[in-house]
Amino acid sequence: MKQHYEEKLVLLQEKIQATVKERDSVLASYGKGNNEPTEKVKKIKEDYEKRLADMQREMKSLQTAKREHSKLLKNQSLNENQIRTLSNEISEMKRTKVKLMNKMKEESQRHKEAETKRNREIAVLKKQSRIDANRIKKMEAEKRANSIVLKRKHEEVAALRTAVNRKPWMKTNGRPKDRKQSKQKWVSLEKNIAESTINKQSISALEKEMVRKIESRAEVQEELNQKKALLLDPLYATSRVIREEVENLQANLDHIQTSIRDLQNEILQVEENKVTFESGDVLNTIVDPSETSYILEKLYNMALHQSCLAAQNDSAVRELQAENEQLKKESEVQEQLLRHLLENREKSHGRLSPNGNSSSTTSSRSTSPIDNGSIHNMLRRENGKQRKKMMAPQDLLFQNESTGPVSLSTSYHSSHSHSAATSPEHHPAPGSNFAPPPLTRSFTTIKVQSVPASPVTLRKGLTLSPRINRKTYIISSNHPSMEKGLDASPPGSPPVYRRQTSREENVFSRLTSQLASSIPMSTSRKPGKITNYNFPKRGRARLQCTNIVEGHSKAVLALHATDDYLFTASKDRTVVVWDLRGMRESQVFGNFPNSVVAVKYDPQNNLLFSVSSCYIKVWDIRSSKAIRTLNSQGNSTSWSSQSTNFESTNLTINAIALSENSLYTAVCDRVRVWDLRKFSVVGKLLGGHQAAIMCLAVSPTDTGEDVVVTGSKDHYIKIFNVGAEPGLVVTPATLEPPHYDGIQCLALRGETLFSGSRDYVIKKWNLDSHELVTSVNAAHRDWVTDLCCSQ
Repeated sequence: MKQHYEEKLVLLQEKIQATVKERDSVLASYGKGNNEPTEKVKKIKEDYEKRLADMQREMKSLQTAKREHSKLLKNQSLNENQIRTLSNEISEMKRTKVKLMNKMKEESQRHKEAETKRNREIAVLKKQSRIDANRIKKMEAEKRANSIVLKRKHEEVAALRTAVNRKPWMKTNGRPKDRKQSKQKWVSLEKNIAESTINKQSISALEKEMVRKIESRAEVQEELNQKKALLLDPLYATSRVIREEVENLQANLDHIQTSIRDLQNEILQVEENKVTFESGDVLNTIVDPSETSYILEKLYNMALHQSCLAAQNDSAVRELQAENEQLKKESEVQEQLLRHLLENREKSHGRLSPNGNSSSTTSSRSTSPIDNGSIHNMLRRENGKQRKKMMAPQDLLFQNESTGPVSLSTSYHSSHSHSAATSPEHHPAPGSNFAPPPLTRSFTTIKVQSVPASPVTLRKGLTLSPRINRKTYIISSNHPSMEKGLDASPPGSPPVYRRQTSREENVFSRLTSQLASSIPMSTSRKPGKITNYNFPKRGRARLQCTNIVEGHSKAVLALHATDDYLFTASKDRTVVVWDLRGMRESQVFGNFPNSVVAVKYDPQNNLLFSVSSCYIKVWDIRSSKAIRTLNSQGNSTSWSSQSTNFESTNLTINAIALSENSLYTAVCDRVRVWDLRKFSVVGKLLGGHQAAIMCLAVSPTDTGEDVVVTGSKDHYIKIFNVGAEPGLVVTPATLEPPHYDGIQCLALRGETLFSGSRDYVIKKWNLDSHELVTSVNAAHRDWVTDLCCSQ
């Protein structure tokens, strides 16, 4: 650019000079011709002067432009220097950034290694602490055992000293006599007494068991005859349910008959093996007066000790009887007070029943002492305002005095038995309420004759072996003496019930607390709904929410989904079935004793399995009826013979899993295997877990076996291979290394297993090699409670 301006400037200067010369030459030529300037000369001169002036101006502008250009060039050089400086600084910053990033990676790696090391140290410390705790417990147990042994030694030393001081038989002809022979005779006598007692107890227990079996056989035979009579009726001739019950009752009858034969053989064996003991045989061998004194003293101490125990037991029985009488009296007082309160309230408000008739304390119904529909009767004030829901008197009061409690309970249970016998298809509706009968004045126990539909129900009373369950008495050479001495303190008496300790200020709430706690789910429940989720979706999220299901009043604890249905189990003691095609609530199953913690669906048989407390209810979703109830002890009952009073003495069921024809239930540290074709237990899985099993996973194999995986609170995962006839299966494999805390969930897909634990870790396992594939530490900030694998 500079050269261009300089060249242009030189051309202009040359052009100016050429113009000046031309002007001078023209003026000179005109001057030579005529000295006087003419008009033409003036014009030419002005023209040249004008051109010269324009060129001068142009040259000045070019010079100005040249100066500007030089200034711009100077600024440009300054900018270039500044840009080079900044680029150098940027390069330096990039190098610094790379160094810092490398340093950050090194620090992160070092921190990660340190954290892993700390986690390992923590795990080692936890393991060491557990080992130390077990060692401490073991040492404490050894200490207690040593203290007991030491105490016994002290007692023996004291007894020996006492015997030495008495000296009635210690000296004969001035020399102490050895007591070894006397002691041996006493041990033999004591052993014979113990054996005779055991034989009598065994025979008595066998006789009682025989009587119970005979009564049970008569009951089953009677029910079997009733069912067979129903089959003769053309109305029920084709009923599959009755035929199944007849088969089950026949199998039950055969099982009871087999048990009776086993009991007879057991009684014969006891009688044959019984050792006949005669007191004269031992007394004839006692010829020394010192031995006689020793044995008499022992017998006296034994008789005195047994008398003390009998007196204590009698005292405990009398205290229980007195407490029973006290409870009866309090029940009567509570009944009278509650009736008085409700009658006064009824008179003051003039409440009407839903059908328009006045409420009354009497009821002609015998099937249920509590009117479920009357719970929702409404009391209104005189000004028309709606009051809170109140119970009718027949809902809260005991039965009328004209009908005794025994007849009431009898009619209640007999009505259920009759309905079960005459209507095989009768089952309670899913939403119906069942409340236990109220406390009656008489504490008479009414025996309800209900026979289960499967021989498995007698599992508690009958064993698989011919021998019955009874206490085993072991008599060895070092059998401890039965006499304890009078220095031993007797066992404490049971505490006496005191009414003042349980009195509440609000008498009405105290009287109605038990009834209120036993009332099932309200029938005024609003139907659930499935609504669309209209909030904007997140583009980066892999899972997008499309719908929201609303219908439970408390937290949802379990889910199970198929292509057509969604099953939800909740703490509100209900299971709701949702139709995913119609996007609506389909069915509601209730009447559970506690929160429903697991739910599984068998699409092949259209059966729904729900777990609550120690029970598994089996529902047929086609008829919306409960067809079976399984408990944690391995018993199965049909719903028609199921009592509405739920027992809580059994162990809680933690998890269930389904295969083609089997159901696996986790109870404590073992798993029961159920045959779904018979609803009976066919085997157990004993895996050696040291704590409760919390989750199960089942997958079928090509060979017809089921691969069952169990996760426990003892941090370990065990694998079972269950065949067509499982029986007793022992664990073949344990996956290691274990988790640092209890296993909460398992997901099995083919030969790949995923496990989630309370230690926030998710692990992936290969079941072929039983090896750990990968582990994701700190996968969540809290327990990993559930896992799901896509198909």
